[in-house]
Amino acid sequence: MTSSRELGRRSARELRSARAPTATPTRFAALVVLQLAGIATSVRSQDDPAAASKNARDPGWTVEAGFKAVYEDNVFHLSEDSLDRWRQNHSSDRTSGRFHGMDSANDVILTTELQFKRKITDDHGDDLRIEPGIRYLTYTANPKKSHPEFFLEMHQELGSGRALALDLEYQRDVFARNYLADVTDTVGNVSSSERRYEDGIFDEWSASASLEQRLWKRAKDSWAFWHTLGIRRLDLDAGLGVGRRWYYVPFSNRDRDRIASRLTLAAQIGDDWSATVGYAYDWDRTDNGREVLIRDEDDFNRDFNSDGDLVDQNVRAFERVDRSRDQQEIEARLVWDFAKRWSAELGGAVQVQEYRSNEPVDEVHRDRVDRVKKLKLDVEWRFRANWKASLFAGLLREDSNRNSATDANDEEVGYKNYFVGAGTSVRF
Repeated sequence: MTSSRELGRRSARELRSARAPTATPTRFAALVVLQLAGIATSVRSQDDPAAASKNARDPGWTVEAGFKAVYEDNVFHLSEDSLDRWRQNHSSDRTSGRFHGMDSANDVILTTELQFKRKITDDHGDDLRIEPGIRYLTYTANPKKSHPEFFLEMHQELGSGRALALDLEYQRDVFARNYLADVTDTVGNVSSSERRYEDGIFDEWSASASLEQRLWKRAKDSWAFWHTLGIRRLDLDAGLGVGRRWYYVPFSNRDRDRIASRLTLAAQIGDDWSATVGYAYDWDRTDNGREVLIRDEDDFNRDFNSDGDLVDQNVRAFERVDRSRDQQEIEARLVWDFAKRWSAELGGAVQVQEYRSNEPVDEVHRDRVDRVKKLKLDVEWRFRANWKASLFAGLLREDSNRNSATDANDEEVGYKNYFVGAGTSVRF
């Protein structure tokens, strides 16, 4: 699930300051793109030997430091049923470890980020931007969720309004929440205290590549038409990437491989407005390995505990579970420069997740559809020479066609999460 910090990560306002389109790279890329960038630049040089040569520039590295504080009211994305159970703090849950390490449902997350930037201009006037960095997320009320993230962004202009973008990211030791690992089934009816929960901790890497192309450039013969529409610039960005999330044992069946595609259209409208519309389609695939479940035998006509009958309730079942899903998202952002050095951005997205499980006992994921809505408002102030500050707020909401009762399936399938925060950054 996209977190609050990911929504609107790159503002459409950046269109105004870039020579070539700089639509946000998606979170995935292939290393082969590095070779592709070199080949594309080499071919361009060979095809245009008479191009006017400009002075190459390489001012070296600059550093940008940022800090952000965000309050979230549901950092573990728990359903209402789970939140009620967490507040009640049952002794059986303490025994099973259901909420171990989940100290608070709400939290203040402090994000410290350090990013190194370098822009190299070649003889043709095209820029190569290289921006590696690291960020650390500190959860003040849930220290187990604190973790580092590493990233690398690259952007190579190819002339004629074309550019190649690459984005790599790696997250380490991210604590999601506690998952059911096993149960003790001694009498054919598993009680809450007989469950055993373990930490759901994962590492995740992602990489994306996109070839960006400006669709239109102002010309005398087209100015009257575009002037009527108020569109001063129009960029198209298509992206393709891969990613993998892997969980620590005993939750390897939650590992996920992803192929992600993106299409983004960004426009500059007049002097003060920018708009971006994007569509994404992701293929998430997991193993359909066996996991410990708690099921009623008469619902499936199966003798899960091998005691010779089909009537036991809440018994241990070791069956296949498939979390594979297809995910579609439509996102829109609107930026308004309403005063000198001030801008406001409103962003929203709707996401639909359709699960692909055909496993007969996997009732949680079979024919399941989740719908996620996202909304964020961000106000930014640029001051002094290299400083920026922002205030933002938003919400995430997931609804599903599955029952969210945790006693029934131990799976979160619906939640709400509100957030509000402030941040600042400076470039040296």
